[in-house]
Amino acid sequence: MSWINEDDLLVKKELIHLASSNTLASSIAFFIAVITIVIAFWHTTNQTFLIIWSCLITVFLILRTILAKSFLKDSSKVPLDIIEKRFNLYIIIYIIIFTIGLLVIVPKNMPFHQAFLSMIIAGLASGSVMSLSVFNNLIRNYLIILIVPFTFIIYIQNTQLHTLITILMILFLILLMIFSRRYHTDLINVIKSKILIEDAKKELKKSQNHFSTIFEQAPVGIFTYNNELIIQELNQELVSILDVEYEKLKHLDMKTLPDQVILPALSSALKGKKGFYEGTYHTKISDKDIWISMQTVPIYDKDENIEGGLAITADITQRVMSEQKIRHQAFCDSLTGLGNRITFNKCLEQQIENLSRHHRFGAVLFIDFDHFKTINDSLGHHIGDTILKIFATRVSSIVRKEDAFARLGGDEFVILLSELSDNEMQATRLAYQIAENLHTLMKKPIEVEEHTLHITISIGVILIGSKETNINNILKNADIAMYEAKSAGRNTTRFFEKEMSHKIEKQLILNNELREAIKHDQFELYYQPIVDTKSSKIITCEALIRWNHPTRGLIFPDSFIPYAEDCGLIIFIGEWVIQRACIDYKKLNLKTIAINISSKQFNQENFVKNILKTTKDYSVHPSSFKLELTESAAIDNFSATIKKMNILKSYGFSIAMDDFGTGYSSLSYLKNLPFDFLKIDRSFIQNILNNKDDASLVKTILNISKQFKFAVIAEGVETQEHVNFLKEHQCEYYQGYVISKAIPLEQFKKLLTEVS
Repeated sequence: MSWINEDDLLVKKELIHLASSNTLASSIAFFIAVITIVIAFWHTTNQTFLIIWSCLITVFLILRTILAKSFLKDSSKVPLDIIEKRFNLYIIIYIIIFTIGLLVIVPKNMPFHQAFLSMIIAGLASGSVMSLSVFNNLIRNYLIILIVPFTFIIYIQNTQLHTLITILMILFLILLMIFSRRYHTDLINVIKSKILIEDAKKELKKSQNHFSTIFEQAPVGIFTYNNELIIQELNQELVSILDVEYEKLKHLDMKTLPDQVILPALSSALKGKKGFYEGTYHTKISDKDIWISMQTVPIYDKDENIEGGLAITADITQRVMSEQKIRHQAFCDSLTGLGNRITFNKCLEQQIENLSRHHRFGAVLFIDFDHFKTINDSLGHHIGDTILKIFATRVSSIVRKEDAFARLGGDEFVILLSELSDNEMQATRLAYQIAENLHTLMKKPIEVEEHTLHITISIGVILIGSKETNINNILKNADIAMYEAKSAGRNTTRFFEKEMSHKIEKQLILNNELREAIKHDQFELYYQPIVDTKSSKIITCEALIRWNHPTRGLIFPDSFIPYAEDCGLIIFIGEWVIQRACIDYKKLNLKTIAINISSKQFNQENFVKNILKTTKDYSVHPSSFKLELTESAAIDNFSATIKKMNILKSYGFSIAMDDFGTGYSSLSYLKNLPFDFLKIDRSFIQNILNNKDDASLVKTILNISKQFKFAVIAEGVETQEHVNFLKEHQCEYYQGYVISKAIPLEQFKKLLTEVS
């Protein structure tokens, strides 16, 4: 039966249910008819037959009733097809038994009794149409079995009266069958309509439940209102959004609300249109400001007339706050709250157009803190951040409203001075005065935690007007001017000049050429001998780098090493020097070679590891090298420097302080730093013969060195008189032109041979 659809099963179930519901009444009526016949024919028919006949019919009526009651009680136990077959079987059996009994007991030549049976049959047939028409085939078979045999018995009596009764019975049968068919069809339609109605009720109930669930559980506020703008129904979410009690909102007249920004959206729905509002809303009852998004639609009655509106309200405060936060993060500096680079560029772009239109001058001040990295490294970044915020607050208090103040990042700030003057000189003076005000502002110490800090700034200034309109160039040139201020000693102001840009371009060219020099091995080590003062023998030498430039010839280190340190290339150059010195060492008949180590190279975390690896790779013992450090390199990170120097010495390296006397020259450094040698700078040696102060200073250094057990090397020794002075005051070693300038490896090897 898989081909029967669900609706057909429901119809069949309803038909059996209807038939089962009528079973008891029809069974009682049939039983009464049987009892009536038994009583009427008790004296004309065999009584035993009547009893057996009536009992059989009663049994099947009872079985039919039990089957019906069982089905009504639980219709799911037995399949519908089986129930229907049993139902039809019981009816057919007892109607056959009934008909057989009639054929036995019908009397001949007794018209009154025959008429009585005809009335009984007609009554049973008519009643069965109402109770059995639920099954089209059943009622047809029932009527045929009930009426046709009896009609045939009447007909064979062959009288005019019996013929007339036969005709009437046949017409009656036909009418009943037509009526039962129509009744069955109407009954099916009624049942189908009932099923459709029930389905519709269920769907309606389901929709109502869904709507109720959505209405109550929706994550947005929902309310309905009538044509007078009075709230009718509302959900709990609206109560939460507005932070107002349910009772105060129910039946609230929205025309009385103090904040009526939502009324146009509400009224649109009453005009048959969709309404919308998004923005701020103030609830007077809870005194709460929120951001809402509201949509309204009309509500219609059954006659399609507008009877009110439905509003859906969402609290978008968090979303708006998040958008504002993102917008703030996109255009503002998170630390200081100032505008960032994007904001400043927009202001600068607008100002350039304005200045060009009105033929006036403005200026950009590029500000950078002096030695800010030292503050971060020594005191911590939280101290640095606090200083930046204090600076931003101080400057904001004196910057004009029409000017723009922004932080580009790190410790870099910019100020856009708008419309200073239509005279270039006057604009320059005003910009300079404002820069000086900033320097004055920073003279007041900054108190951070337990620290009192004296902070200075370097400022680069560029005038802007109708000539320069490229934002990137303006900021670049202001930055160049700021670096010129730093080069000039910091805590000062410099205005941009074209020569500065040319200098930067030269540095960029130098950067590229240095990279090419590293790539194509254009460097060479020259060697200058270091002589034992007592024996006048060359006991070691200093390796000094030279650059064999392909077009400019030999370039000395003073021309490129400072820039290499600034741009970071000194690390690569320093590693090349160590590797080259290892190679050349094997070609020299000397115990040691001195090599210069830059501060950036020495302060690398992996410096010790790298130099040990290089000496191992070239099979040179660390004791073969004397590492020369400047004072500034040694005191950048004092405790870490001591630790690193001790590690190097433990492997066999000796260490010399280069250019002693040009830096801090603190005795505490000499006491704590584990140097093996001191090298007196050439600037003190050159004038020792005719300058008492220099002579006295050199003597003092030599005496101090003896106290701390340092060997001393004097640089820049150019005459024999210098040698005699050093020998007289027991200086252990010297180097300089008196013996030889720095020369290439092959020439140095010849020099060693000649001297020996």
